[in-house]
Amino acid sequence: MGASRGFGRAFSHRIWDDSVDRRLLLMARKAELLAELKEYLNNTKKDMNTRGELVKFFTCDFSREEGHVLAFQQLEMFHPERIFYFAGGGPYGAFEKMDWKDHMWAWTVTYVFAARVVHWAMQHNVEQVILVGSAISESQGDPRGASYSAAKHALLGLVRSIHMENPAFDLRLFSPGYMDTDLLPAHAPPRHSEEMKSPIEVADVLWKWSNEEPSDFHLIYK
Repeated sequence: MGASRGFGRAFSHRIWDDSVDRRLLLMARKAELLAELKEYLNNTKKDMNTRGELVKFFTCDFSREEGHVLAFQQLEMFHPERIFYFAGGGPYGAFEKMDWKDHMWAWTVTYVFAARVVHWAMQHNVEQVILVGSAISESQGDPRGASYSAAKHALLGLVRSIHMENPAFDLRLFSPGYMDTDLLPAHAPPRHSEEMKSPIEVADVLWKWSNEEPSDFHLIYK
C-alpha cells in the first residue's frame, strides 16, 4: 500500500524479483503510476503472459473515508497473507505556514489509515503487517516536518502498544533513514548528507528482514 512512488515502488520491484507465483495487489492514489508499474513488472519476466494476472492494482485516496472503504473492499476480495504499508508524507516547511488540510493529509495517510489497516488485519487473520516508520522522525523532532514527525511517532507508539497485548500475528515496524527518492524535496538538508541511502538497498534489507524470525518487532536501518 503506497506502491506508486519512492520506497514503496522500489520494494515492489524487489519483491517481484524474488517471486515465482506470488500474487501482488498494488494500491495507491495515482492510476497512471500503478499501471506503469504493473506493466514494468510484467515486462521484467519472460513468462509474462502466464504471470500477468498475478499483478493487480487498485487506485484510491488514503486520505479520505471513501478511499478507506474502497481499499478494504479490495482487501476483502484479495485475501492478503501479508501487507506492507508505505504510504505517508507531509508538507515541508514552517508548521504555521502550511495549510491545515495538508497537516490533516499527513496524519491521515501516514498514521490514521495505517492504524486502521492494522485493525482490519487483526480481524481478518492476516499473517503479517509491516508498517514503515522513520529512523529520523519517529523518536525526535523534525524541524519543518512537524506533522510527518507526529504521525511517525504515533506509528511507533501503536506498534509498541499492540505488542504489549501479545498479538496473534506478525506486526512489525521498519524504520529507514533518509532515502534518495523524488519524495524528498530537492532543497531539503538531507540531500547533502552522506547518510542518505538508495531505496533499492533499503528495499532489499526490508524484504530479507520480513522473511526472517525477528529478534525484535522494530528494525531501524540508517
